[in-house]
Amino acid sequence: LLAKHAPNQAERLQGIAKGAEIDPSWIYLLVSTEIVLGVLSWELPLPGGCSNIGAKAEICQGNEPIVGRNFDYNSFILPFLKLRQNSPKNRYRTFDITASPLPGTFNGINEHGVFIGTDECFTTSEREDGLSASILIQESLENCKTTSEVLSYLRSTPRGTTNKWLIADATGDIR
Repeated sequence: LLAKHAPNQAERLQGIAKGAEIDPSWIYLLVSTEIVLGVLSWELPLPGGCSNIGAKAEICQGNEPIVGRNFDYNSFILPFLKLRQNSPKNRYRTFDITASPLPGTFNGINEHGVFIGTDECFTTSEREDGLSASILIQESLENCKTTSEVLSYLRSTPRGTTNKWLIADATGDIR
């Protein structure tokens, strides 16, 4: 699924593994843990979750849209959080906050002003096979200029998580 629906992230994962001199299967394992976070049958210590908010320009002082995010990560994750600048060849530059050594991100913005943030949601339904939210966000940020492009990509890609998303772009399109 990764190579088919997020080929740039498959390449990134291989590069991280090579640079860290570890087998790529360890990074695949780390990425897969994201998919089980919202499964109620697992007893994981997850108090609360992150939140995103978006406000359209017409209701904001200064007539500019605003997005905001809080981080409610578990304390054991905090030492691994990193602010990261990405400059992939032939794709859009991005800034994000991620947990190293994950190849993807849970929130970020690209050089065209596309912002994506996600929050884990719990579900009682069965999960479908698909990609983690962090992989989908990174792939979207590197390849999409608008909210509509992100939504089009997400509709065509199998998602293995039940995250809720905030997507905004430079035109003020917030969904």
